[in-house]
Amino acid sequence: MEEESRKMCQACGSKEATHHICQPGAEPRNISLCGECMKTDAPSALKVYMEKLKNAVCQYCGGSARSSAIFPVGGLKVQTGRFVCQSCSTESQRVFFATLNDRGMTLQDFSDLGDVKKCQRILEDLDTHMSRWVIQRDN
Repeated sequence: MEEESRKMCQACGSKEATHHICQPGAEPRNISLCGECMKTDAPSALKVYMEKLKNAVCQYCGGSARSSAIFPVGGLKVQTGRFVCQSCSTESQRVFFATLNDRGMTLQDFSDLGDVKKCQRILEDLDTHMSRWVIQRDN
């Protein structure tokens, strides 16, 4: 029964939910909304994010941002969000996970890492790669 209730919009209860939002630290933690209710009943933090995304540019190439890449930094649960275009998102995720793999780490290892400086170094290396990659891509 619970599986079926997750499929229905929690705001109107009459349409299929197409947006599933996870809100760590909030109640309720998970919200499922249909497209129409998403426009009116989305959590305020999500509305703020969507407004920022409308005018955001890619951190790496300056193109129109389509999403943000969020990297959990260290056991301190600090997060760093970066607005990125689709092309840069794909490449940055590829390189980020390859870097973790090269270091014998999983995403969970990275998230749990207590050494914030080590996490920041990985992200700095990613930024360096992306700067070079954008130049090569655009030439």
